[in-house]
Amino acid sequence: MNARLDNPLTEADPLLRGMLITTLAVAAIGTLLLVRAAVGGGIDHVTVRVDNQAALGLQVDMIDAAGATVGLGIAAPKTLTTFLELPDIGPSWTFVVTYGGRQVHRVAMTKAELAARGWTVSTPPRPPPSSRGRLPVSRRSIPAPMCRLACRSRTAGGRHGDP
Repeated sequence: MNARLDNPLTEADPLLRGMLITTLAVAAIGTLLLVRAAVGGGIDHVTVRVDNQAALGLQVDMIDAAGATVGLGIAAPKTLTTFLELPDIGPSWTFVVTYGGRQVHRVAMTKAELAARGWTVSTPPRPPPSSRGRLPVSRRSIPAPMCRLACRSRTAGGRHGDP
């Protein structure tokens, strides 16, 4: 009869010991990452509401101080549209509203001003009076070759049907 006294049960298997150490290390790293995420250290997110007073659905984008654009989406006509979990883009916020690829409204404000307004931005109900009922066109919203044509047609007597 062999009693195998040279390998007692109290001695751990090296493979089992390695798996236990790896499991504890992964669990500790995961716990630290979860604690860091709960405390902070990531990108803050906000909820922005757009009060579209126009009778058309409008595309809304926001631009940070560096010029990077974040597309929010379409603001439904004559409603308050909520955009959830938008990245906090810093202290300077610019909202650009477009329709058909043309800019119809632009508003710049600080983060404090936006928070004071309840994180709500309003669009005008109609084009400004200076546009004679047409959507305003800024030179920035037209590609360069088309801008030259549009600018010439305005100075040369207007477009189709304009006096």
